[in-house]
Amino acid sequence: MRQPLKIGQKEYKFKKDAIAYYRAILNAYDFGQSLNESDYEDLIDLLDYDYFNDLVEIENSDQNIEEETDSNVVDNVEIEDINLVIEDIKVARVQFNTKCFEVFFNDKT
Repeated sequence: MRQPLKIGQKEYKFKKDAIAYYRAILNAYDFGQSLNESDYEDLIDLLDYDYFNDLVEIENSDQNIEEETDSNVVDNVEIEDINLVIEDIKVARVQFNTKCFEVFFNDKT
């Protein structure tokens, strides 16, 4: 049986239900508005979900690379630990007056 999609504490029976939920959040705001606290937390959960899924994919691909190599030596690229913190999430205007979420970090990016 199919397992529900879990993002944060919320579970969705289908992927399209999750998309509809986040689309409703997006459409509830005008351009330039910051998200309220509960919507902000839901977006952070979504970003964490994507981040952790990417980590799993990277880990699985690294295991496949190790299995395919003749030696146990695999070049590891170290990334500096940068303390990026999300300061705000706003609704932004993009091409053809469509909306998107814009994430503002503490390093002004």
